[in-house]
Amino acid sequence: MPEAAETSARAVHGLSAGADVAVLLGPGSRMPTADLAAALAAGAPGCRIVPVPVPETVPEAVPGPTDGRDAGGVPTGAVGSASPWLVLSRAASASPDRPLFVLDGTVSFADPPLPSLLDLLDRPGAGTETLLVAPGDPEAPPVGLAGLPAATPARVGADGRLVESSGSPRHRVGDPNRAVVGALRVDPADRAEAARLWGATEAALPADPTSATDPGATDPGATFDLALLTLVRGGLPVGARAYGYYRWRRGIAGQTGAAGTGWRQRLRTASRGGDGLYSTAVVRRLSRHGTAVALGLGWSPNLVTAASLLIGLLAAALVYTGAWWAWVLAAVLLQVALVVDCMDGEIARFTRRFSNLGGWLDGVGDRVKEYAVFAAVAAVAVRDGHPDGWLWAAIALVLVTGRHLEDHSYADKLAPGRLSRPERLGLDVVDDSRAAAGARTGLTGRPDRRARTVFWAKKVVHLPIAERYLLLSLLLLTRQPLWVLAVAVVGNALALLWALGGRVLRELRRPSRDLGPELAAVGPLDAQLDLGLSVRLLQRVWRWRGPFLPGVVALLALWLGVIACVCAGLGWLALVGAVVGVPLLAATAQPPVRHRFGWLLPPLLWAGEAAVVAALLAHGRLGGAVFGFLAVVAYRRYDLIYGLRLRTRATAALDPLAGLGVEGRVLLVALLVLLVAPAGGGPTAPAPSGLVTGLVFGMVLVGLPAALASVREWRSAGR
Repeated sequence: MPEAAETSARAVHGLSAGADVAVLLGPGSRMPTADLAAALAAGAPGCRIVPVPVPETVPEAVPGPTDGRDAGGVPTGAVGSASPWLVLSRAASASPDRPLFVLDGTVSFADPPLPSLLDLLDRPGAGTETLLVAPGDPEAPPVGLAGLPAATPARVGADGRLVESSGSPRHRVGDPNRAVVGALRVDPADRAEAARLWGATEAALPADPTSATDPGATDPGATFDLALLTLVRGGLPVGARAYGYYRWRRGIAGQTGAAGTGWRQRLRTASRGGDGLYSTAVVRRLSRHGTAVALGLGWSPNLVTAASLLIGLLAAALVYTGAWWAWVLAAVLLQVALVVDCMDGEIARFTRRFSNLGGWLDGVGDRVKEYAVFAAVAAVAVRDGHPDGWLWAAIALVLVTGRHLEDHSYADKLAPGRLSRPERLGLDVVDDSRAAAGARTGLTGRPDRRARTVFWAKKVVHLPIAERYLLLSLLLLTRQPLWVLAVAVVGNALALLWALGGRVLRELRRPSRDLGPELAAVGPLDAQLDLGLSVRLLQRVWRWRGPFLPGVVALLALWLGVIACVCAGLGWLALVGAVVGVPLLAATAQPPVRHRFGWLLPPLLWAGEAAVVAALLAHGRLGGAVFGFLAVVAYRRYDLIYGLRLRTRATAALDPLAGLGVEGRVLLVALLVLLVAPAGGGPTAPAPSGLVTGLVFGMVLVGLPAALASVREWRSAGR
């Protein structure tokens, strides 16, 4: 593998320029080595190192006119006399316009240390946060964790955002899931509060002279732990920043990290978790080689995203030719596109060059490649004499989209209960609430082999994107289009049933409770419903909230009637059913949707709408037009999802004219049947030109406003 990251990729953005760096030192401790000092200077150009001796009465170092430099040539503070808490408090209050870093001077980092500290020193959007290691992560590779009983425990909330509780030699944490590395960043906006909290620490500590946390203790590690604990318990939100797979040693606790230098370890850390088995075991191993080359060539993440999209579209074009050799080549190119698709995120994480636009392009591009292959296979199936090819492709598209809608809506449903809730306690309280209730207080190591096997087996059954691409590539080698589509349908249906069934069963086992105070306002789940102008206006005028489950059953039954009328060519009845569905949908989906099964509404609405559109196939060979219309609607829905997650709000979703809304698209289909559907047609009849034109017009009405709104938002955000 080439050396990861040439000079341009290792560049520091200077996001913490001029920072103060407080290093906690014990008796006989020295200032950081030249390597660490140089790393701090590189990660925070113009930084000043402030030595903080830990004994109660020691030479004080506070930010002031620099009177010397440390071994790395980094300016140090002035000298006086005070307790470490007074020194930390003064250091925090001295320069409110730049960050403050607090380091346990006994910690050793990667070699060189800069790569392991960049995500704390030089990451866009970094706030007040601390570096942590997750020893119980089943996805992490073996990194030589050792001395866990001696590590300082901490607990991060289920959303992974904030430290809820941290420990010290005296304070215990219930259900800890992280180990403290020994590095803390205080955001400029939080320095005044940190100064206040640290200034009151000495008075708040217990007076027990035998306590390891007594102000007279001489352990820099205990002082750092108390400094972190003081902020967490004092109500200052402290973010959880994953340390990654770097070397790290703090006392007898630490890890050897991934193989290679600190820069190689950074490349390994840039491969994010959360992937499936095939991606983790095969694709990511290949993508890291490509990422190392791309970093050396200076490629941007968005350039790599575009390359992956083009490779995927080339694979779809080869499939469309129908030649057996082209299908074999397409199978290979799909895997290449998958590998390249992993590289963009790795480059972004390595170089800390993030953009919401890049995240949106990556997510939408994955769907475009997959659906383009479905369409190409369907076209070949029809040419080979299988008229149902487009129907199979449409079902596959609906299932994949439905799975993602259900995943995201379920995550939105769980989000309020997964929020990190830091515990506000006094320093005289030894145990946090969970420890006091008898919870486990020790860290757990890497799961055993059986637990990891079960974990990865569940991942495979869920059929994530890498497994889907692998399945497509293997099936393309058969040159049997119906086999490709049928297996794609069955595989995605089983994955959907697996995930959906498990979640429904979990909800049924819980006490019956609708979501209340935590969903007091319109949230992401409501935006994902993609309701149109007519429903939203009616909801504002008529604020009645109907019973949820009866309303959903009635709505689906009504749409079944609309589907039957569309198939039979009964345009007037289809239109009446679609109109009646508007107030029914408005009452059932009155925002905010609080029902315990409310997360099922987005995928159910998508499935019902897709079935209404697919019913047009009863009027002729409209497979391509129907698939295209559903693909555009799927793009609209993905745009909402990624917009909500990347822009934190869905401006396009809140535009009632954008995309027509689910009820508007059902009304459009009913109008097409009423106005332009030919009489006496059938599934094998030539495609009626009026319906084709109507569906193309619908694609423009749905896709163009969504695309324009997205472009407008990205440009206004400067991304």
